[in-house]
Amino acid sequence: MPTIWRFDFDTSSVHQLTKENEDAEDPCWINQDQGIIYGENRRRIWIMDRDGQNRQLLIANGYRPHCFSKGQWIIYNMSYSENTKEREYQGDIFAFNIKTEERIQLSHSGNIKGANFSPDGKLIVFIRIIKSKTVKKRKKTHHKYEYQIVIADFPSMDNQRIVYQSEGRYKCIPAWSPDGKHLTWNHNGLWVIDL
Repeated sequence: MPTIWRFDFDTSSVHQLTKENEDAEDPCWINQDQGIIYGENRRRIWIMDRDGQNRQLLIANGYRPHCFSKGQWIIYNMSYSENTKEREYQGDIFAFNIKTEERIQLSHSGNIKGANFSPDGKLIVFIRIIKSKTVKKRKKTHHKYEYQIVIADFPSMDNQRIVYQSEGRYKCIPAWSPDGKHLTWNHNGLWVIDL
């Protein structure tokens, strides 16, 4: 099971923050280093102190959290389907304010995966998955998909811009450069795009 650890750059010490029998992933810092948010079993999102103490359930139905480190917002995915074959392609992005507990549904198409804040918190990047065609092979139906990497304003979702599109499955959620001027992701090799 994946667990979450914290590395101290000053002392080079390593601290385990979650237990070995938990499936913990996608950690991120909220509001600089006040706490850590992470996903567990891809269905629940937790918040804990920087030392792993005082763990509290934050969101009961959500996965892949991402924090805007200078603010109180997190964005995450929520999936609607219990069908394991289709679940990967059905879901939307939500935003949650840790301070006010306000929740906003950002997308309404049901085909969104993953989302990351830009360094200034004004934009998000996400993956939109589109069923492009259906093929029959050996009496079985197979779906072919295209995915788009999209940038949009946060939280309005206005000014959506597709920066990359390809057939197949996405390999990872794109990451921003520290200055917010580039995106990088993995799709049969490492890609970088200037914005």
